[in-house]
Formats: sequence, structure tokens, C-alpha cells
Amino acid sequence: TLVLGGGDGLLVRELLRYQDVGITLVEIDPMMIELAKKPPLVDLNKRSLSDHQVSILIDDGMHFLRNSRQRYTSIFLDFPRPYSYEGMKLYSQETFKLVFRSLEPDGFLVLDAPVARKRDDPFNAVLFTSLRASGFVQMWVFSDGDEPFVLAFKDKKPRKLTLKPPNFSTRYLFSPEFKQTFSSFKVSVDQYQNVDRSMVNSILKPQRMSYKDPRF
Repeated sequence: TLVLGGGDGLLVRELLRYQDVGITLVEIDPMMIELAKKPPLVDLNKRSLSDHQVSILIDDGMHFLRNSRQRYTSIFLDFPRPYSYEGMKLYSQETFKLVFRSLEPDGFLVLDAPVARKRDDPFNAVLFTSLRASGFVQMWVFSDGDEPFVLAFKDKKPRKLTLKPPNFSTRYLFSPEFKQTFSSFKVSVDQYQNVDRSMVNSILKPQRMSYKDPRF
């Protein structure tokens, strides 16, 4: 498992609840790692960054992917929201292509995504068409009722995802909000089967991805 960003250790804390995951964390800011190993963050992340299953690298995530030949079963992106040009680049076609290349043939991507609530919102089109232009063809959106995430598979194998209870307690997994978004958003994602190149977010041709973007 590869995690890009997520230097606060909170995502890693959750991944470690599944045994023997083996995590490589790539964080650009060494100060973030230092803060995550001290109170109050270390109490929230349960000392996840000190776990023997976790390897930490200080590097830019895109630089790491360009120079790595390692292939991963799963890649998690825990990036800031795209409220600036720098933030927008993290959700660009160029980034997603590097992630796609770094996945095993049956691998998947999970990202904390700026998905809008309304299904026909243009921001959704920018994100999903950018993912499709990068090679991802199967996508699901799910949410705890507040924070949306996207799950995208590299291959074209038909899938029907089902929710199965893990061997530990969860706060949101079987909540009504989660179940509703998990099923309903899959339908809305499927409308972006054809890539509209004018909607693809690129470093050279950035698209607006948030109402909070100060450029607009």
C-alpha cells in the first residue's frame, strides 16, 4: 500500500486496522511528520507513524512516482483540497496518470476528493473525466455524510461492490448516509463514460475544481 500525503498519520491509523498491510508513506513536509509524532496529533493517530509496518519517505509524491518502478495493489491520495493552482495540480491528469502507471493490473486508487453534492455539478465532471482520461474506467463515490471519497480501479473487470463488516467496530461504514451515497453516486459517475477533453484538468490547462478557488 502506498499513501501520498497524509503526514498527520490519521489515514495510516485506519489502514493499520487491517492486519499486515505494509505501508509506504510519502510526505513532502518533514515538519508534518514531526508534528504527527507529538501531542496532540500522536494521540489522535495512535502512534501510527511509529508502527513497524510503516515506511516514511520525505519526497514530493509526483517526483516519487516518476522515479519509482514499484507497483502497488492500492494507492491512497490524502491531499489538500484544490483551492489553489498548486492544489489543483494534485488532482490533474498528469498526477492520475502517474498513479495509474504505478498500480498493479488489478490495483485501485482511493482519494479524498472534492466531489460536489449535486450530481450534475461541473466540478464532478472535471474530476471524473480527468480520471477517465488517465485510464481509470470503474469508479465509485462514497461518503460518511460529510467527507466524500472516490474508489477507482485500474482494470475493466466487472465488479459489484458489497459492504462487508470488518472484525472491528466502525463509526460510519454501515450508516444510512454511507449506504445511500455508495449506491447512488455510482450511477452518476457512469454518465462520464466518454471523455470530454475540454473538461480534463491538466497542469498546462487547469480547470476550476472548487467554488473556493481564489482564481475565480
